Amino acid sequence: MLIICGLQGGPVADVSAADDPGRTLGRPGYLIISAARDSNAQYRWTDGPVRGQKSLVWDNGLLVIPDSLTLEPFGAEDLGIRTSRRLQGRSGAGELDFRDGAFTVDQPLLLTDGVISLYIAGGELEIRGSQLRYRRSPEDEPAVRRGPADPRAGFLFLAGIVILIVVLMRRARLQSRKSRR
Repeated sequence: MLIICGLQGGPVADVSAADDPGRTLGRPGYLIISAARDSNAQYRWTDGPVRGQKSLVWDNGLLVIPDSLTLEPFGAEDLGIRTSRRLQGRSGAGELDFRDGAFTVDQPLLLTDGVISLYIAGGELEIRGSQLRYRRSPEDEPAVRRGPADPRAGFLFLAGIVILIVVLMRRARLQSRKSRR
């Protein structure tokens, strides 16, 4: 298990100076934010933090990208972002080692390549080669996903059954009248 410790107030190491595979991803990569395109997942886009940038914000994270960066859909609800080989991760414990596996993010982590920046304070980070996938923890998912279904669906089902019973009873009554004649 990878232990990711809290970020200190200091600056992130100079990304342009780091091409060491132990400190950086070392090859072009692909960052996937799970459920970022799901309208129920409470991800929201905002302008900034500076001109020419936009941010994807959620409870335990922040993704900052240039306005001009092309985002790619990944699957039905996920969002994909291409990263450079200079992507690196930094936390209070030091630099992220880009080895394959799924790791719980239990303390803040900053991933950046000088163009994009991803700050996450919870969830799970899965690394498979040059592909990094971030998933929110189930506790962080909105109540809409965890809670009961919309009660209107049950009422519609009940109304449908009542209508079906009324129609069948009427039909049975008409059949019985015909058979009496």
